[in-house]
Amino acid sequence: MKDFVSYTISYQDMLKSWINDICPEDHILIIYDPLNNYEYLRSKSVTLDELHLYESKLLVMHFINIDDALEVMNSIDFLKGPLCEFWSRGRFITDNSVKCNFEQ
Repeated sequence: MKDFVSYTISYQDMLKSWINDICPEDHILIIYDPLNNYEYLRSKSVTLDELHLYESKLLVMHFINIDDALEVMNSIDFLKGPLCEFWSRGRFITDNSVKCNFEQ
């Protein structure tokens, strides 16, 4: 047997690393399994790139306005559609399994 080093990485750690490397200052909405939720997402007016959707496990949406990201996330019902995670400036904030509102 050849000598080698192996290790595992969680999906969450890989995603966090990617977000920190690619878009550390952005507001990001991650939508899991867009292919199996295609019709639901279209009904919510989420734009999907059909050319690359056939192999997609994640849909990444960048937002300039934090409120727009939260509005889209809160419009996607966790029980009827996909899981969505909201990340801001490289940090996980919340997901759509709970309604999120930062107004006081």
